[in-house]
Amino acid sequence: MFSSKTLVKVLALATTASLHVVPAIAQNSKTKSPKIDPVVNFCKRYQHQSAITDKTLFIDGGTQWFHDDPIVWGPTTEGINTYLVTTDMSDSWDWKGNISQTAIYKTREPGRKIGFVPALNGGAIWPNANQSSLYFYGGTTNSSLRNFSLYEDPESDAQTLWKYNIEEKFWDPVDYTKGSSEVTRASYGGSVVAPKLNKAYYLGGIVDRGSTDNSGDLQSPRFLDGLLEFDFGTESVRNISTLGLGNRARAYSQVVYIPNYGNGSPSAPGGRKGILVAIGGEMKSSQIVDVSGTRRGDPVPMSDIAIYDIETDNWYVQQAEPHANEFPATRVDHCIVTKSAPDNSSHAINKKAKHLDDVWILAVPSFQWIKIFEGESPRYGHTCHVAPQGRQMITVGGLGTGYTADFNDSRCDWEAKSVALYDLTTLQWGSAFLAHSDPYQLPVEVAHRINGTQSGGGSIISPPKGWSNPDLQQLFVESPSPPKKTNKGAIAGGVVGGVIGLAFIISAAFYVHRRYIRRLDRPVPPPPEAQQWAKPELEGCIDGGETPKTETPTGPTIFYEIDGKVHRQELDPTSVRREVPTELP
Repeated sequence: MFSSKTLVKVLALATTASLHVVPAIAQNSKTKSPKIDPVVNFCKRYQHQSAITDKTLFIDGGTQWFHDDPIVWGPTTEGINTYLVTTDMSDSWDWKGNISQTAIYKTREPGRKIGFVPALNGGAIWPNANQSSLYFYGGTTNSSLRNFSLYEDPESDAQTLWKYNIEEKFWDPVDYTKGSSEVTRASYGGSVVAPKLNKAYYLGGIVDRGSTDNSGDLQSPRFLDGLLEFDFGTESVRNISTLGLGNRARAYSQVVYIPNYGNGSPSAPGGRKGILVAIGGEMKSSQIVDVSGTRRGDPVPMSDIAIYDIETDNWYVQQAEPHANEFPATRVDHCIVTKSAPDNSSHAINKKAKHLDDVWILAVPSFQWIKIFEGESPRYGHTCHVAPQGRQMITVGGLGTGYTADFNDSRCDWEAKSVALYDLTTLQWGSAFLAHSDPYQLPVEVAHRINGTQSGGGSIISPPKGWSNPDLQQLFVESPSPPKKTNKGAIAGGVVGGVIGLAFIISAAFYVHRRYIRRLDRPVPPPPEAQQWAKPELEGCIDGGETPKTETPTGPTIFYEIDGKVHRQELDPTSVRREVPTELP
């Protein structure tokens, strides 16, 4: 890719339900062109990038479909989200009633050199440690949307990073510090921020026809080697070898950061630097096809858990243990989050993938897969984050059963605001964000499997069949001093044993979500009968929609900030479609 005592951890991999919140663009009432307000006219979206801070959820770029009427869903227009969408996370809300979303126009600070900040797919957003700025790295252009009025051709990769000042709301391109490694504009790599280190990481990824102004001749995606490390303080970048993972570049993986594991002295300033854990995705194949784009690479087995030790730059692969002789199916287009146990002895990672609907937990360092549930409603191309209060996961965007990327599919996301909330303790879905919820505890299923309690304290501390590399054990050795409680999301002290509960909400999470909503939630009251489509309650999607239109070159009237408050009925998906997230000929 580029040139040069017992602690329990639970990692929850949210593979299923990632949904997004979208902002609003004002529409000129005199034009007959399709309405493309990303909040009011939201239909569905995927392959965006998002980030969350203590106060705000940010959504950027991605492919989005717009419908002309916020009450009566009808014809849709496929296009691009050219705005930075924000959702307030400082107070409670319910997306079915009182969620407030804002769209911020992406342009340079007034008075400076004019120009749009690119709107791309499959990139990354990195908040710095003090949450004063967002950094936007990588991404690719969806060239199939050339007829969309706001489409921009791919740019040179001389500018691969942008910085957004959250308080002052202005953008600047970032010039890497002199001496930094050369950087390619990658997309669909594994992205993660390490707040303790004030750094961000990006694993692998691809370059495709929409990546740069010089990549249009690529007949298939080019997989990229390496791990990019970006330092927020110095704005420098370093390229780290991934040869320890084998001589096969990878993309579409998901990566999480776990502090206070790894080599190094726990008594050193700041303690251990931590580790990265990479799961899923694809590896470069010797048979990457073809002009039709039906194949990209070989899937990374879910038995292979990649671990990067930040202190030593060493890579390891640990073989996980199956559940009843079964591993999770291979996957891409999923998302994951991490969550710490109350005693900071465990992390949870939630994940969802295409074609799949199941929930799994991966216990670490015993590296045992635990199958929690299997359902029938997958979602893909979404993102997810741990909400600020720490007990819920918020999922953003994605396509799913019944609302696909097919040109003739005008059906919309049944999550009408493209966000959902998942309780990481009870493993239940809902529509309300709770800014002041009960404290997080481990799920009962995880606590039982690790011989611990919902507060942590598990005693399963090593893989039943041993370490794949004897050096791996050292990464999880207990610190001389007992662990201390820290801010949420952090783990203090070293670890002898623990659980990285990779709660794989792969697709089952969505099935659980539907059951939960049927039991506890009722749809928002429908609009007057004359304004309704005939649509079944909580059934798949809306059939009978007109063929999506291509937007005329007339763009919307622009407002710099817009709040959208739209009430619609909630529907859930009923059919599955697999899509290819790269731009291929």
